[in-house]
Amino acid sequence: MAHIIGNTCQPGFTRRHPWRWRTALAAFWLLLCLAAGAAPVDRSATDVDLVYRRQATGQEMPIPAGQDPGWPVTGPSGAAAPGAGSGLKGPDPFKLEFKYESRSTADSTRKDYYDLTYDPASFTPIITPKAYDKTFVSSENDLFLALKWTFDETQFFDIKETLHYQHYGTEDYDAYSLDSYKYKYLDHLLNLTYGVGFGETDTFQVDYFNNVYRIPIDHIWDYTSNQGKLRFNHQVNQYTGLGMEGSYEEREYPNDPTMDYKEGALTLDLSNFLPERIRYVPVSNAMRGDRETFERAPTGVAHRRAMDYYTTWTRKPGEDEPEAKYLSKVTRGDLYLFLQADIRSRDRSKIDNGYFQPLGTFKLVYDVLDNVKVTLDDTYYQRKHDKESDTYYLYDHDSNRASLMLTYQSDPRFSYYYTFSDEFFRHTKRKQYDYRIDTFLFETYYRSGRSTASLSLREALTRYGSPRQYYVDSNEFQAILGYDYPITRTFLLHLKDEWTDHDYQDFEDVIYSSYVRHTWRVALEKQLSPQQGLELGYQSKRETHTTQYSNDVIEKSLFFSWLSHF
Repeated sequence: MAHIIGNTCQPGFTRRHPWRWRTALAAFWLLLCLAAGAAPVDRSATDVDLVYRRQATGQEMPIPAGQDPGWPVTGPSGAAAPGAGSGLKGPDPFKLEFKYESRSTADSTRKDYYDLTYDPASFTPIITPKAYDKTFVSSENDLFLALKWTFDETQFFDIKETLHYQHYGTEDYDAYSLDSYKYKYLDHLLNLTYGVGFGETDTFQVDYFNNVYRIPIDHIWDYTSNQGKLRFNHQVNQYTGLGMEGSYEEREYPNDPTMDYKEGALTLDLSNFLPERIRYVPVSNAMRGDRETFERAPTGVAHRRAMDYYTTWTRKPGEDEPEAKYLSKVTRGDLYLFLQADIRSRDRSKIDNGYFQPLGTFKLVYDVLDNVKVTLDDTYYQRKHDKESDTYYLYDHDSNRASLMLTYQSDPRFSYYYTFSDEFFRHTKRKQYDYRIDTFLFETYYRSGRSTASLSLREALTRYGSPRQYYVDSNEFQAILGYDYPITRTFLLHLKDEWTDHDYQDFEDVIYSSYVRHTWRVALEKQLSPQQGLELGYQSKRETHTTQYSNDVIEKSLFFSWLSHF
């Protein structure tokens, strides 16, 4: 579906709109000139990974110092948090962070499938059963390296390298292994960051990114990207932060120059935190007291409920009377607001085309109860090309994505996430390409000691304004269950089961074919040390198509892996 690829690329600035460049840059420069003086830099407000990143177990990541919990993760990296601290105190001048994980695997696979060819004379399909037994030897490597220099309390410089490299001696583009496919690829990201503080509440950050992606078996997607960013943060008051960012990127596809582009963007975002409101109701001193009263009571008397009732009270902030007691009630929980305006343009270097795109984002996070959180997120943009193109599926359109997520934690072991999203793409002239995607997602995570479990249920409905061949309405349901159980202190049992039912409503063919796919895996891991381990496992995949049975596949794999963690 090439038109989808063409319509969902990232946006940017181009020489075709010089007045927009001058106006936006002038506004950006004027706001930067408001900063003065020197103050400590709060490095916690400049880390890329900030709040509420979920681990595989569903536990929330720690909140950096100076950040309010629930701070929107959709904001640009380095967004200043309201109420951020005064900065670095007694920092180490140099810090090294290193993390490396690898998996070396020998995988014996039996694959049964069909080979589809066509008779040259009659163009009649010829379906031939095929099979192979192969041993795949692979190595998967993930590296994160960070060198951090702190010059003083107002300046720092970071070098960060993130690298993923996957190697297969024998490749199969369609064979599924563990959580990836059996082919080589490399993904490298280098990030250089310089940060400095100005005034009591302002910070300035410069970033450079170099990203290289290589996939030899499908090299048309190879690319090299170089991007620069300038970020200015201003703390308006204790609970409000203002951020401005400018970026420029050049990306080249060596095997498909028509996809090369240059992109620039200017972004303005505003973040605001409204703390919870609490109502205090005075109570009589005779009705409330301290726990010592019950500690002096005769033993053997069941008085827990009475004790809880008697000792449930609090002090009112600012109250002069030391003996006054109050009952507190939250009338409104914490509220987090995030607004973002983004203008960007992209110049397709080799095809003399590009687009201009304004974008707006609104995010709200509300603590309904201590264990219930609601998140509302909405993003809207309009994209206008220099000229529409049937060859490259470049059409003027607008799009909106709205999502509502409910987070509920019944106790420290269980977390639940309910998410509903609606996304549409509406074209200015080519109405036949309009479509909408509605998605419902339920996730639950369990963690107790070393045991972890997760369940994900997802239903996605795709609807076109004019359904036809290659633009087909579809329903997809997916269920994923994972479970890790420690049999002993050094033996771990890993289970994973994935079931997908993808149903195309009409216009089925070899490419768009309804299917049911079931993949399950069981593995036993032996921990040799905190850094080393061995894993032996078995995986089965069966994919059955409703009408196009030439797409049916059965894969069975027995694998042995050496695991390393540093």
